[in-house]
Amino acid sequence: MNTVYEMREYRNRHNLDIKNECNGFFLDDHVKYIKDKKEQSGYIQCFRQFGYNWFAWIYADKDDLSLKDCIFIGDLTKIEE
Repeated sequence: MNTVYEMREYRNRHNLDIKNECNGFFLDDHVKYIKDKKEQSGYIQCFRQFGYNWFAWIYADKDDLSLKDCIFIGDLTKIEE
């Protein structure tokens, strides 16, 4: 089974794709950010709001769907492919 398909099924099953856009970012966008003084990258799995701030849950790559980070939307930069 295709891992991207598995991710979409997982999001549907757990209602994680209710918000599919946030501040110009979309689900599955390839993004980069700084964490622990190193540039990191990954793909957006879902968006969640904590207080007034929105965060993106990031997974490592399209072959490894394990969660990697939870990053404030304002700290993300989209990687154009």
